[in-house]
Amino acid sequence: MRTSTAFDHTKYTLEYDKLSVMDKWILSRLNTTIKVVDKQLSNYEITEASKTLQKNLLTICPTGMFAAAVKDSGRKAWNRTR
Repeated sequence: MRTSTAFDHTKYTLEYDKLSVMDKWILSRLNTTIKVVDKQLSNYEITEASKTLQKNLLTICPTGMFAAAVKDSGRKAWNRTR
């Protein structure tokens, strides 16, 4: 049986100045999306929130490989800071 461990973001730092332009763009787009979706959900605009998520995640990576790319990129970035 597989057990999960909680990810503790406080153990890691992100060296923003060392990120590529594409990484910075993705983080900016992600943070903007989070703000918009949070506001929509706070106003019970569930459909709009789901449309916002779909539109923005497909814009970032239309091939559907966004999650895999972020996971791999994040692993590399976090490993460099250890």
